[in-house]
Amino acid sequence: ADSLSDAGATAAVLVSSLILHFFNVDIDAYVGIAVAIVILIAGIKVLGEAKNLIIGEAPDEDVVRAIREIVSEYPEALGIHDMMVHNYGVGAIIVSLHIEVDGSTDVFHSHDMVDNIEKRLGDELGIRATIHMDPIVTDDEEVSATRALVVKAIKEMDPTWDIHDFRFVRGETHTNLIFDLVVPFECKLSTAEISALVEQKIKTVNQAYFTVITIDRA
Repeated sequence: ADSLSDAGATAAVLVSSLILHFFNVDIDAYVGIAVAIVILIAGIKVLGEAKNLIIGEAPDEDVVRAIREIVSEYPEALGIHDMMVHNYGVGAIIVSLHIEVDGSTDVFHSHDMVDNIEKRLGDELGIRATIHMDPIVTDDEEVSATRALVVKAIKEMDPTWDIHDFRFVRGETHTNLIFDLVVPFECKLSTAEISALVEQKIKTVNQAYFTVITIDRA
């Protein structure tokens, strides 16, 4: 755009000089206005193309789908969440995400899987990835059953809502259910309103359940 603007301005000056030389008509002022308009239009166009990269934009759905497909090829990856895609231009995509793994699995085995995923994302998609492992409990029947009840209750409230990073902390008088709740950006409810509604819903499952919720808008 910058080169085209320079070429256009140079051509305008040449045309203006030729007209002045052969026809003795001075059109410099008009040509100057025309060149200024062309440069202004080019600048607006460049800004329009670059502004989303500067302030951030929703990631390309094909990129997100490709990342999920690669991760899904690993059975040890039990879930994926908190994905953030930073696009700094062609060949400069940086991704961070969390992968849930079985907490009872050897940490070196899980770390090796994460390394393999990061390498594949780089080799196959040209993405620099940073992956965080979230260990979850999979061998406690009470925790698994409670998580299923919580998911069912939340899906009854809104099918687009989901949870991750579920923690189950037993106590003498009550049990704390700690989890992140994922809701769409479009949700009009405030964080406090969502938390209150979910807590009320969970109480219908068991009065002894207390909720500690972190809201993720995605």
